[in-house]
Formats: sequence, structure tokens, C-alpha cells
Amino acid sequence: MRRQITAVALCALLITCVASLTSALPGDSSDPVVTKSYIDRVFTLTLREYAQNAVYGSFADYQKSVDRIYDELESLNLANGGSQAAASALYRAVARQIDLSAPRRATINYSPGDIFIGGGGCQFRVLGGEMLTAGVFVNLAAGSELAAHSPAPLAALLASEQGATLTAYSAGTVEVLGNFRYVPSPPVLHADIAAALNELGLLSGTTSGFAHERPATRVEGFVLMIILRGEREQALAFTGSMPFLDVPDWAYRFISYSYSKGYTAGTSATTFSPGRPLSADDYCSIMLMLLGYAPGADFDRTKALDFAVSLGMYTSPERARLRDFFNRDGLFFMEYRSLGLRLKDSDQTLLESLVAKGTVSEAAARSVMG
Repeated sequence: MRRQITAVALCALLITCVASLTSALPGDSSDPVVTKSYIDRVFTLTLREYAQNAVYGSFADYQKSVDRIYDELESLNLANGGSQAAASALYRAVARQIDLSAPRRATINYSPGDIFIGGGGCQFRVLGGEMLTAGVFVNLAAGSELAAHSPAPLAALLASEQGATLTAYSAGTVEVLGNFRYVPSPPVLHADIAAALNELGLLSGTTSGFAHERPATRVEGFVLMIILRGEREQALAFTGSMPFLDVPDWAYRFISYSYSKGYTAGTSATTFSPGRPLSADDYCSIMLMLLGYAPGADFDRTKALDFAVSLGMYTSPERARLRDFFNRDGLFFMEYRSLGLRLKDSDQTLLESLVAKGTVSEAAARSVMG
């Protein structure tokens, strides 16, 4: 009975949310229109997968309520053009509902980019896949604390009194017991952009494609920074050393080169923390520096997106979406947008500077950017 009441209340809340967003549906210059393919192949499919992976003990009543949400979406005719902000707002409203205020047990099949926020005393057992920790967890099998931003072992983990978070880097399964909140990964909006960056030679992807849903990491941000500075060949040829002991082999030359140039000082005397999640403001800072702006003098690193909006790099709705959900998909969007922007005190764009350096071919630039 409790689950039925919860499902009906959830349905009512989300339908109200959909109705309240109808006024924002026609897009304008400050709120880009989403494509039909986004609605048909991404947004509704993400919601459906969310419903299938929901943490309720019984899915039947919950699925009925989600089906009613689809009916509302169809009646709004979003497929013929709708507001990206409206779609993102609806997604956030859905994501917030998976919040269990009472302790309970659940087994969840997660996807890359999914986040589990555990309250104090919540227990997690990763049964398969790759997850990264944030906050303090105790490994119950080993009887020791896990360092923040470290891979979660396949063992029972106990969240500290302050709570702790697990972020998924692959697909897998986790058992949870206690108070927790589950936030599914946001929909992919920029598949075409990743393909364009690949054609320009600025993105090579991973062993599993471009991994849009996976959280962006510190090491990825610095490697992309070197490439966008037009210094990839110098980095690959670099044979110097560095003091960091935790850098993966594939990125070693990029990070050692970055260290030699003074681009990074690491997170301690001997660590770089390559797997630490990268925030939207972190990566925006990198993009601003590539354009010639100086942190401290021109902008505050912690508010880089605010400065970027003032320059016209992004709209306010885009800033809100990037801060709400930042993953590799958002990183690709920020990188692509920066290519067409002029360098500080110059008439040359970032892409034109990369063509001049020989990093991007003129033919590829014309083909991709027009």
C-alpha cells in the first residue's frame, strides 16, 4: 500500500512538473530547441531505463506512473520541437525522486555516470563494474578506510557518519542497504559533437567508444588541454620524469610534459589523482586559459562558468545544465564551443590557431566547421 501511494504521489508530482514546463517549450536564442532525435532516441529512452532500474521493491505500480508520464510527453508533442531547458528540468525532477528516506535493501543495475549518495551508516557492496568513491568509506572486509577518489573494491563498504558517494565508471551491479539517493546519468546530448572532434583529430575516444555518460576525470582534462594547446607531438616525444606515482601509463608522457611546463603541480608531492572527477568549472577554467584568460587576474576558478557566460561562451540554461550534470558529454560540448571563439585580444579563433600550428588540417576544419 505504501508503494502504491508513493507511486501515485510521484506520478502526480511529475505530471505537474511537465505541465509547468509547457510555457517554456518553444525554444529561443537563449534556450536552444532540442531535436526530434533527442526526444525520440535519448530522452524518453533514458527515462524508461531509469524506471527499469528504479530502487523500489516492486516495479509494477512505478512503471504505471512512468507510462502516464510518457502519455503527457506525447500530448505536449515535444517531438516537434521543445525547450532543452524544459527537457533537462523534467529529467532533474525525475532524478530527484529516487530518494529513500527510510532504510531499505536494493540491488541495482547501474550505468556509467550513475551516482549513489549514501547517508551515514549506509552499506554498499559492488558486485561488478567500476565505481569511484568520494567521501569516507570503510572497507568492512579489510577493516580500513578507503582514500577518497579511489576505485571501490568488490567488498562491503560502510559510509561514514557524514555520508559518502559512489560514481559509476562502467556498467555493473551494486547492493545497497540503508538511506541513500540514486541519481541516474543524464541523457547524451552531443553525440554529433564527439564525432566532429574525432574528425578534427582532437578526440580519440576510449576502448568503449566516446563514453559520453562517464564522469570526466582530471587526467582526461589535462590530456585534452595539451592537445588543444597544439602540443600533442611535443608531449608524446617528451622523456622527462615527474614525481607523481599514480599516473596511468597511457597518460604518463602527457602529464610529465604538463608538469615540466608548469601546467600542473599535482595534488600532493607524489600524487596527481588522475581519477578525481572534473567539475564543469574546472574544465571551463582550462578552456578560458586556452583562450588567453588568466585565473585570478581575469576570472575566479570556482566561478569560471559565470565568467564564460558573461563572455557569451554559454547561455544561462547551458551553465545550469553543465553544473547539474557534468560528464564527458558536457566536456565535449565545452571543447567544441571553445573552438569557434576568438582568443583574448585577437581576431583569431582557437580553431584557427590550431590550424596555424598544424594540429588540425585546414581541410578537416572546413569540413567540420563549415
